[in-house]
Amino acid sequence: MKSAFDCFQHAAKCEQLASTATNDASRTTLFAAAAHWRKLGNAAKVRERREESYDLAQALINLPRPRPKKHPLLDPQRSSE
Repeated sequence: MKSAFDCFQHAAKCEQLASTATNDASRTTLFAAAAHWRKLGNAAKVRERREESYDLAQALINLPRPRPKKHPLLDPQRSSE
């Protein structure tokens, strides 16, 4: 699967080629291809954000829980001293 960045690069290349095309059919085809690459890039961006959110959620779920601090008067080890 292409990344959003790759898709947008392909779109830019198609637009660059379209701007130098010598006939209308080529220009139209290249601009249509650029629009398609941009659509794919936007979909990839959504997918990448969803994956990042999932990874963050997984990291948060797997965090070790902090241990509550014991009060010095209630700590059995300290009371025997």
